[in-house]
Amino acid sequence: MVTVAEAWRAGAMFARVEEPDGKDGRACQFCSVAEACLRDDSAVRRRIVAWLGADDGSATPVESAARRLWRLGPEAAEEGP
Repeated sequence: MVTVAEAWRAGAMFARVEEPDGKDGRACQFCSVAEACLRDDSAVRRRIVAWLGADDGSATPVESAARRLWRLGPEAAEEGP
């Protein structure tokens, strides 16, 4: 939960178009604005995944928070507090 709270405070919000393991984002199945999302645009999806997966040591605090949040994966959300 600490990672989620840190990301929230930092403003690290992003579309989870893909899970770290390469599977489609499960939340997309229930999203009320999925039609407006660019998740099906392969170029946008590749850029988001590349950005979240990068680790070049020069990340801003917001980028670091977003990357930690993305790497949690769905298992952490299911475990709960």
